[in-house]
Amino acid sequence: ATVPPPVPLSLLQAALGELQASHRELKASHRSLQDEHRELQDEHRSLQDEHRSLEDEHRSLREREEAEEARRADEDARERDRREPQLAREREEREGLQARLEALELEIAARDEAARRQAEAAAALAAVIDERDDRIRALEGRGVS
Repeated sequence: ATVPPPVPLSLLQAALGELQASHRELKASHRSLQDEHRELQDEHRSLQDEHRSLEDEHRSLREREEAEEARRADEDARERDRREPQLAREREEREGLQARLEALELEIAARDEAARRQAEAAAALAAVIDERDDRIRALEGRGVS
């Protein structure tokens, strides 16, 4: 078996330089993706908090409306007629809150999907960085500095 001719040191050094530059760029991109991922997670947590708050407010309004309807059932027709405009406003408010709640649930689902894709991209980038690290170590192990 013949031994292949040695690769010139200058070519190995140039390749190593390119790999190191690419490695630095990938690490910077990875850090940027991680920062963006953290920001998305923070925003997601904030939306979840707002969602919980809206659910509590919605539940409270629903309980108030149910209590009002039970009380109204015992009143005479004149009292019910007097209260009807307020109940209509509360119903409208509840329906508005329900619509906001549904919109937030859709936004949370979309952000969950974006965060999942971001995490996949970060994992793929980390794999590329690891591969580059391995190649750099292999080149350095050959005596190229």
